[in-house]
Amino acid sequence: MEPPKPPSERKPANPSPKWWTAEHASAWERVRATFRRDWEQRKSKGRAELADAREAWEQAEREARYGFAARARYADRPEWNPDLEDVLQSEWDELDTGTPWESARTGIRRGWEYPHRARSR
Repeated sequence: MEPPKPPSERKPANPSPKWWTAEHASAWERVRATFRRDWEQRKSKGRAELADAREAWEQAEREARYGFAARARYADRPEWNPDLEDVLQSEWDELDTGTPWESARTGIRRGWEYPHRARSR
């Protein structure tokens, strides 16, 4: 068994893209508890998109947090589309989260769509 890495070598729990600001962090903190409650309800109901038992809140939050902030960052792109996805994938890969884009894509999109869903309730 490999010994744990010293803190200086560990990846941050929630790495942030280069454009991340205190405003993005503040916006996420305002919706974080609500997002988590929604996530836990969907998870407990066994929804197909969250049925993977390996998905932990920490991973779901990392993906949603990025998608949520990206919605504000790319406000000039109101719809999820292949061009936007290419940009987000490139940034996600740069963050080196340890989760490949294909595994994170659904969670990132969930975060991207969250502000829109919250307003339409």
